[in-house]
Amino acid sequence: MKIECPQENDIVRTIRHDWREVVAERARCWSEQEEYTLDQVNLSRPEPVHLEWSGGTAPYTVEIGHQQIKTGEKEYFLYNLECDREYEWRVTDSNGESVAGTLKTAYCPRLIAMPDRDRGPVNFRDWGGWKTVDGRRLRQGRGYRGTAPDLFVPSTEKNLRYLREELKICTDLDLRYDFQVEGRHSSDLGEGVRWIHKPVNAYNSFTPDQNQLFAETIRLFADPEL
Repeated sequence: MKIECPQENDIVRTIRHDWREVVAERARCWSEQEEYTLDQVNLSRPEPVHLEWSGGTAPYTVEIGHQQIKTGEKEYFLYNLECDREYEWRVTDSNGESVAGTLKTAYCPRLIAMPDRDRGPVNFRDWGGWKTVDGRRLRQGRGYRGTAPDLFVPSTEKNLRYLREELKICTDLDLRYDFQVEGRHSSDLGEGVRWIHKPVNAYNSFTPDQNQLFAETIRLFADPEL
């Protein structure tokens, strides 16, 4: 057996390679009130990591991180790896022959793929992985951000169950305006998920009222019960 892709110590991307340029161009057009021409570029969905090998006899077992995947093909498209991290991976065929390699994920946003890929929530990503000014790093897999489950593309129960059971989300911090959540008293994610509403205005921030909301919101992240 032989690993074909990625090559040893390759850096693999889980988002478009030009995502920084796309974001910068969008911001420039918005600030200068110009027509934006890249609306067809979708940065709300992750790119898969393509694993490929040759030789051996199907079925195969792919092991990477804590995942173990069975497949009858000589390739696998992998989602939801942590960013800026080195992984060892191994493929074993039905006769016990195996081959192993290493790869490293790029330093970039960690978008999360849902089990039902084409359904909501969209633009759902881990807020961890970013380096801090003192050289440390925000821990991954502890908190996420995204659209409301039924905004743009309706979610499925399978996706909502993935958020609750696999990602272990237990608190839904809703930052929408009051009129957008009128009459709401619980989370769209389902029973067992605590809903907290803090209508932070991301486009008119740091007024006296908003300062208080920001402070209250930040304090939530220091609460071990949440």
